[in-house]
Amino acid sequence: MKQRGMHRNTRDAHNLMKRDGSLRFAVRAVITVFVVVLMMYGHRYRANQAAIRQFCELTGLPFPENAIVVSTADDHGGFNPDGEFHIVMIVSPETLAEYRKGRPFGSTWSPGPVLEELRIHPKFGAAGDREENEVNWLLESMNVQYCAQGRPGLDGSVHWWNGMIVLVHPSTNKVWFSKWDS
Repeated sequence: MKQRGMHRNTRDAHNLMKRDGSLRFAVRAVITVFVVVLMMYGHRYRANQAAIRQFCELTGLPFPENAIVVSTADDHGGFNPDGEFHIVMIVSPETLAEYRKGRPFGSTWSPGPVLEELRIHPKFGAAGDREENEVNWLLESMNVQYCAQGRPGLDGSVHWWNGMIVLVHPSTNKVWFSKWDS
């Protein structure tokens, strides 16, 4: 009888080890997923911090702590570094009012719609029809205010092949910034 009990205990111990092995696997899987998510968040956090820093440096506007970055990207690169850097964020109505008191690029705010020769450049990362429609709607809206800066040509006139724009949209509390090089 004792041998039978030992055999049963051995079998129970073996089953426990099997279960313990699957438990270990589950714990390792959860930890791996957690680490991957942390790494992805860390990369996104660093990318957002770089975009925020660039926004502040280029516009002279402060970045509020309560802002939510909706979209940011920089597609400059390669041999010919043409492309666009953009950041889109949602801010509080108070922050929007403070921004409208500021003077990005040392210029004054203009009422919408955005000048037609300027509209072709900022894309704000639009990748599909829906996003492109939203950007077109924004640029053609009477409800936006914007500041823009183009690169002066040799003749002193402003050329929009390279430039920057900040748009504020009071009804959505969104701030849109784009810097492009063509």
